[in-house]
Amino acid sequence: MFRRVSIAFSLLLLTAPLLAQTGGRWTNRASLSLARQETGAARIGNQIYVVGGITSSAPTSTDTVEVYDIALDQWTFAPSMPLALDHMGVAALNGKLYVIGGWAGDFTSRSEVWVFDPGTGNWTAGPPLPAPRGGCWAVTHGARIYVFGGVNVADVAQASTYIFDPNSNQWSSGADMPTAREHLTTVSNGTYIYVIGGRGNGLGARDVNERYDPVADQWTTLAPMPTKRSAMAMALVGERIVVAGGEIPVLHAVNEVYDIPTDTWHTQTAMPFPRHGVAAIPLDNGMLVPAGATSQFFGSSTICDFFEPGPLLELNGTPQPGQSTSFSVRFGSTLDFGAKALVVLSCSGNSGILLPGGRTLSLTFDGCTSIGLQFGVLFQATLDGTGNGSTPSITFPNVPSGLTVHAAAFTWDGGSGTIRSTTGPIDFVTQ
Repeated sequence: MFRRVSIAFSLLLLTAPLLAQTGGRWTNRASLSLARQETGAARIGNQIYVVGGITSSAPTSTDTVEVYDIALDQWTFAPSMPLALDHMGVAALNGKLYVIGGWAGDFTSRSEVWVFDPGTGNWTAGPPLPAPRGGCWAVTHGARIYVFGGVNVADVAQASTYIFDPNSNQWSSGADMPTAREHLTTVSNGTYIYVIGGRGNGLGARDVNERYDPVADQWTTLAPMPTKRSAMAMALVGERIVVAGGEIPVLHAVNEVYDIPTDTWHTQTAMPFPRHGVAAIPLDNGMLVPAGATSQFFGSSTICDFFEPGPLLELNGTPQPGQSTSFSVRFGSTLDFGAKALVVLSCSGNSGILLPGGRTLSLTFDGCTSIGLQFGVLFQATLDGTGNGSTPSITFPNVPSGLTVHAAAFTWDGGSGTIRSTTGPIDFVTQ
């Protein structure tokens, strides 16, 4: 049996580094029991807690909590919250679940904090926020919880940063965000906190990407998100931040990935079930996206799916006649399968590449001049434990300047004998 992949290329001038576009794959997971949107979620051990949310177009808030077992792909209910809530911040710290602020079906911001202990199954009241917030976002960073933005009781978007220290059991304030917003999303990579997107104060959806340094209490503005959005699914996967879906001014299916080392964005496979109002959770090799709305504003769902990012292909240097260079293939996460990263170079006609297991990958390229020994060559990148690797050094013998060469990377799953994920192409021009 043959697997055919046809790829159309556009001609791009080389920038350093040059990253491939598109790729990755979505798969279905077990559906939730209760349709919901505008939820909060956090992971404790091997379980993911999806908290509260809006359950109908009324809208009606819920106090229910569903728990996803990662290994079993099953949902169960945990003890309900003391109060039905939506649009709250949710984070896990020291084995406990914190539910912070939010609305109670009335779009009026609250300051209460509720703490759930999975060991006892009990909810208790925590110290309230310094001020009411709804549509905020909470994230655990180090030994503290950080809460950003949201609206106050007057429904005005805020730039506030609130910090909870469990040792003192108190809240303090950090430096305000450069951009006031609500329906934003945040992730921590252990060094910095990234706050992306959102909306507020009549300005519509935002594309802002701002990084907070908790040690210095300072903000840095980074490359903006290509598509302005709010209420997106967002998670850190390795060295990349996956941002999928969202709303305003439409329901978005777009899936844009921010590459932290290069401060660049690239597009990967769009959501098969576009949603907003969803709290995504990172797993070892991707992003779990439970529930969310399937239409703008209200449209709760039980959908749960999972996105595994495709590899990034990066050219290390600009090829010149007689020069050695190589490609880096970066997954930025631990692989859960016996993958081999394959890099294909070609610049003319149709090239059939023989893969392990006797399968052929058929590629269609734009026509251009052959580059001799490098035509249609397949290189295997050696991957390390984090899914990153490089091809052997590649020498471009006596190539003319201005030659456009096409490259793409494919992930071969040795266990199932299939192509697992594919980058889009990068085109580079020799010098």
